Amino acid sequence: MRMLPAGLVVLGCLAITSMQVVAQQQPRQLSAEEIKKLHTNVEKSKARNRAEVEKAAILAQQQAQLARQEDEQRRIAEENRLAEEAQAEAEWDAELAARRATAAAQKAESERALQNSIDRLNRTTDRVDREQAEARRRADEPLRPEQQRASSGNSVAEDSDSTKSGHDDANGGNASNGGSADAVRPNGLPADRSPAGGSSGGTGQRPICATQPFDSPNKAFPQGSAMKITNTCHEPLSVRICLRVEGKWDCGVNWGIPPGADWSWGSTRVYTGSFWDARLASSNQRLASPEE
Repeated sequence: MRMLPAGLVVLGCLAITSMQVVAQQQPRQLSAEEIKKLHTNVEKSKARNRAEVEKAAILAQQQAQLARQEDEQRRIAEENRLAEEAQAEAEWDAELAARRATAAAQKAESERALQNSIDRLNRTTDRVDREQAEARRRADEPLRPEQQRASSGNSVAEDSDSTKSGHDDANGGNASNGGSADAVRPNGLPADRSPAGGSSGGTGQRPICATQPFDSPNKAFPQGSAMKITNTCHEPLSVRICLRVEGKWDCGVNWGIPPGADWSWGSTRVYTGSFWDARLASSNQRLASPEE
């Protein structure tokens, strides 16, 4: 028996082995029951896939609807915010306009009140200046002849009453036996009165019934000052009051203060000195001036 080459033996073994492997890899035939079961599993898998797809679609729709709702809510909230801001801004503008209108009205009213006060002050100042000028003019105006004659007659009667009164009149007492409390001294001159409270006197011949003027509020000018005198005589009294303001004398005269009446003379500023003189309105005695 002849021996085969070793290579051929090897090749033959390899061929046999390959044939066995191929035979093992070929699928076997499925039975009808296995095929039915396999088909059922495939259908179930398809059903599960379809359910998952439908569920995913439903979830996507829900998410999309929720997103739309959230967008709508945000849009509505933004519109509401803008509307509230617009309303608040409109209310603020209206309130600001009302405040400005009120402030303008108050300013106009204040300006009108201030102008009215200035006008009243100017009118009062003009009136006071006119009255002071008229008083100075009348103070410097000499007595008319008929006034001198009437005064002379009254002086003669007063001299007669003074002579009858005697020592009581000389001491400033009231006259007896029908004598007047306004009688003058036997020498024909009114009684002397000494100045007081910083006031300087006049000729020293004022009637004994003429009382000392006193400080009084200036109603027309609260920041100013005034002096007031009360006529305690039984007949009209002529009075001159002078106030020294800023180094100058400001004088006023009243030629006939009724008995029991008051009269005052004021200045727009505080005075630093005063002067006064008085006489009976029926007398021809000249009222003294502080510059004499």
